Formats: sequence, structure tokens, C-alpha cells
Amino acid sequence: MKKLLKLDLILLILLAILVYAPIFSSWFFMDDFYFLQISKAANLREFFLFFKPILGIPFRPVSQQIFFFTFQRIFGLRVLPFFIFTFLIHILSAWLVYKIGRCFVKERIKAKLISLMYVISPIFYMGLYSLTGSYVLFGILYFLLSFWLWLRFENEKRNWLYFLSLLFFILAIFSSEIAFSLPILIFLFSKYKNKLKRITPYGIIIVSNLLINYFFAGAPETQAFSFKFSSFPSVFRWYILRAFGLPEGVKNGYLWETRLIYALFFILLTLLTAGLYKWYQAKKEIFKKELKLILKYLLWIFVSALPFYFMPYHLNPIYFSISFIGFLFLLEKILDKKFFYFYLFISIIISFFSVRLLAHTHWTARRASLAKDWITRTRTNCSYYNSNNKVDILMEEEGLAEELMITLQKDRALQLFCQNEDLKVIYKVYGENKSLIE
Repeated sequence: MKKLLKLDLILLILLAILVYAPIFSSWFFMDDFYFLQISKAANLREFFLFFKPILGIPFRPVSQQIFFFTFQRIFGLRVLPFFIFTFLIHILSAWLVYKIGRCFVKERIKAKLISLMYVISPIFYMGLYSLTGSYVLFGILYFLLSFWLWLRFENEKRNWLYFLSLLFFILAIFSSEIAFSLPILIFLFSKYKNKLKRITPYGIIIVSNLLINYFFAGAPETQAFSFKFSSFPSVFRWYILRAFGLPEGVKNGYLWETRLIYALFFILLTLLTAGLYKWYQAKKEIFKKELKLILKYLLWIFVSALPFYFMPYHLNPIYFSISFIGFLFLLEKILDKKFFYFYLFISIIISFFSVRLLAHTHWTARRASLAKDWITRTRTNCSYYNSNNKVDILMEEEGLAEELMITLQKDRALQLFCQNEDLKVIYKVYGENKSLIE
């Protein structure tokens, strides 16, 4: 049994590497430089300042400041260890999806395949390609640990499991707001007699997080974080398309990529439609009994991505990750074995090509490449820049200069790599006397 589990884990890791190999060529960019700069501590007092809310920045000390501090302390500014670690976080989350799946799925093999579909899904591209975006991966991991410990507590009736679940929920909610749906899922699926009493502390933790973010921190005041309730139908459809493996910006790929991905996407839709019809025809007599569980899975999909369904200017497929688990459990319920296996096979192919399309079309890939190129070329001149405390960067177009300024976070990138906090970077356009930053 142990050998079989090891083989399953090796297969999971190998497939994940096969699909997500492009992430290991990513680099620091944009907000990564900000968090690298603020996540420094020379002593214990400065370390505890990580837990002081910063106005305009969501309070996520576990998944942002502590993560960047620890890895910068150990590895310096070598980027690969950061990405290997976040990838391993994703692998561990997939293993927890399997452990939780064993509580919802009768067949062990199907629980394993669900974890496989989870780990290769393109919805995790942003979290795996962007270190700043990886805060969601931390939130997912702690969420799944908390949920799994609750399920064990419900089965074994050991209080230490319950308190561990609460501890990991604290880590989850202060890593990413995506974890807020856990008490709702416990309420939906738990058979524990006094569950409301046990769920209440989870609610208190959520309220504490909301109060800290509302009064002391909070999101930046930009349109990206604004709510628009009328946007629900279009945004919900957008997230469901991502769940089927269709990447954002699919039309920006090469013609053959776009056609192949669309063809695979329609195969998945056909499989789901045919599987649903076949399931209904075969189980008419127990449909009412199964309907309750189906509705619970649908609620799982709906509630776990709130409030992102009402944020049309802040779309990110990874926000659907908790909902995606409910989506996979729903698929397992309505597809028979043959349909389910075929669905998995097509999912692997569409995930492979979708991630590669994103790796050459998505703005994160472009800006990671831009940052890597400029820092690699300019860091060799750090001694000269430091002697003047100034760097002049000349670009041919104002638009390119502005993008580079955003990508390198103005002064921050070169301040880090040249180890000079007084270094000023001036972005200019050829033929113009004024800089972009006065």
C-alpha cells in the first residue's frame, strides 16, 4: 500500500511538472519587489512589525511578509527556490484534496483522479507564476488542512483535531480571504449534532479579519476592488469557463493553439452534457435522493467564490480554486467511470496547452521576462550606479518606459539588487528632457 501511495504521489508530481514547467522560468516582478523590500527584519522586534497592518494593503502577514522574509533570508535574491516552494505548496494542497475527497467519494481511485485534475488545472497559473499572487496558494493549503482536520474531528471526536482546525483556519484567513467559505461548507456537509456551537469560532475569526482590514488595512482604493452586482452572470460564466480549462485570452494564442484548445473545450462540454443525460436516465428512481447532494455541491461552487462574482475588474481564475473542488466532486457524481476517465484524459491535454498559451500571451509572463532581462543587464553596473546614487534608463517610447517603471516598481528593483536604498531610478524617453517621475 505504501509503495502504491508513493507511485501515486510521483505520478501526481510528474504530471504537475509536465503541465506547469513554464513557471520555473518566471522571475520577480512588480509587487514582488515591494514585498521583498518591506519584508526585512534585523531583529525580533522588526519581525513582529510584519503583523502590523499597512494602510491600503490587505492584511496577509503569513503568506506575504513572512514568506518573502524567510526565503530572502535563506536564499537571498535567487528566485528559483521561491517558485519551487510555491509549487510544492500546490502539490501538498492536491494531496489534501485527495484526503478530503475520500470523505465525499466512495472509490479511492476517483478521489486520486480528482486530486490529479486539481493539480494540473490552468486556474492556478497566476498563483504559480507570480510570487505575490501565491498568497492564494497559502490560503488554499491552510483552508484544506483546516477542513480535513474538521472532518477527522467529526469522525474521531478528538478535541485536539478541532483546535488544530481552528488554528489552521486562522492561518488561512490571514493568508487569503478565499478561505472565508469554510464554516459555510462545514454547515452544509457536517452531520455533527452541535455543529453551530462548533462553527461559531470560525465566524468570530472571519469577523476579526474583516475588522482589521476595514479599520487598519484594507484593499487599495482602485476600481479593481469595486463591486458591481449586475456583473454576476458574465463573471460567473467567466469563472466556469476557466474551470473547464479554457484559459483567459485564448484568442491571443497562435491560431493552431486557439483551435486545439477550443476543440478540447467542446469535447469536455459534450462529455458533461452526455454524462449528465446518461446519469439522469440511469438513476431516475433515486434522483430525488441524489438531488440534495447535487444541490450542496452547486452551493459549494457558488458560495466559495463570493464576493469575486461581483468584482468584474478584479478577475483571477485562482479565486475559483475552492469552488473548483466542489466542481470536481460534482463531476464525479454525474459522470460514470468511462466518461470520468475520458474527461480526465482531455483535461490533461487542455491543461498542458492552456498553460503554454498563457506562458507566451499573459501579461505576467511578459513583465516577468521584462524584469529579468533589465535587472540581469543592469545589475553588473551597480558599483557605478551606487557611486552616483542614480540610474538613468532611456526608452524609445513613453508606453514602454511606463511599463518598465511599473514592472520594476520604480526604484525598488535596483535598490534591492544593488543593495542601496538611496538609489534613484529615472525613466526617460529618447529625445525628451523630462523624466516620467519628477
